[in-house]
Amino acid sequence: MLSRVSAEGSSLGSGVDVMFTTLSAVSALALAFAPISAPVPSANVCAAHLDAGSLRPAWCGKKPPPKSYETFRRALSDYQTSVYYMVDALAGAIGSLSPIDSQCRDNPPVDPTTVDLIVSGAYLSAGPQFERSRAALAKMLSVTDSLFEVPTLAEVKATVKGLSPKVDEFEAILKTIEAAGDSYKIGDCETGQASWLKASDDLVATGQYSNRTVVSLSRLLSTTHKPCKSATVKDPYSDKALKKASGAKSVKTTKVGDLSMDYPSSVDLGGPTWLPLNLDSSAPSGFVQVTLTQGAKPLAALGGGTPAGGSGVRIKVMGTPKRGPAKLQVTFSPAGGTQLMKTVTIRLS
Repeated sequence: MLSRVSAEGSSLGSGVDVMFTTLSAVSALALAFAPISAPVPSANVCAAHLDAGSLRPAWCGKKPPPKSYETFRRALSDYQTSVYYMVDALAGAIGSLSPIDSQCRDNPPVDPTTVDLIVSGAYLSAGPQFERSRAALAKMLSVTDSLFEVPTLAEVKATVKGLSPKVDEFEAILKTIEAAGDSYKIGDCETGQASWLKASDDLVATGQYSNRTVVSLSRLLSTTHKPCKSATVKDPYSDKALKKASGAKSVKTTKVGDLSMDYPSSVDLGGPTWLPLNLDSSAPSGFVQVTLTQGAKPLAALGGGTPAGGSGVRIKVMGTPKRGPAKLQVTFSPAGGTQLMKTVTIRLS
């Protein structure tokens, strides 16, 4: 946040320099809020549930729920557009108060009609955007359950809910601008400048937070991509069945806290490629994530809540993996416990 300045002494000098720095930041912030649209999801990896014998969302292998996806995307865009107009109106009012501040100090009194026009103009432009942004946030929350999966769901909900107080802060900034105008009208230049600078600082801080959050939500929305074509859960594989399903010569086991995972030493890339695993948890419940990557490229993944017991898992390997080593990472978080992670290497051949 930019520093507040004292109005002691002359209104010229370093105080004015900081004011112009503040106004430049506010103007830059307004320009930063060009409305965006969320990217269209692309097929990549599988995000799925280990719950009640089902490893996949209801829409696994299909496009994301079109109605929910479009509702969230449009609401996110609508929220950002409303914030753009809010920031633009508030920044404009703050900039218009700059000559009022100078006149209050150098050639009082200020024209109250001019001040009223500045403040009323900000209310007319920014006022309707407060409810518009709140309505957009409500729409986003209304479809999160049908659009997002664990663990992204909790993050999205918390992020959207965190924007609601920011709308209140934008509204409070408008009231601070009005308070600055009231002080200038009665010749209280010191109080007017303090309110004016507070409005500037608050607008920069709140606007930057909102902008970062919009970008974050856009990225989270892009993760609702088309999941794996198929993922199945069954009784645990025997070593022979696991080797046959993967084309491997041997089976290895790794342990992550209360979760053990049997995995093939290699996976045959001939034809459709599947990654078979056995997952066995001794914890009453927890959350497990498994990812297969080759370099920075994701090839397969699943995640979700898992009860105690064992399951055989078969995950579709996506894309066009190359022959060579790949990293298989398993993360397990027992309910109420500490998250643990283990990474092993398998060979794609």
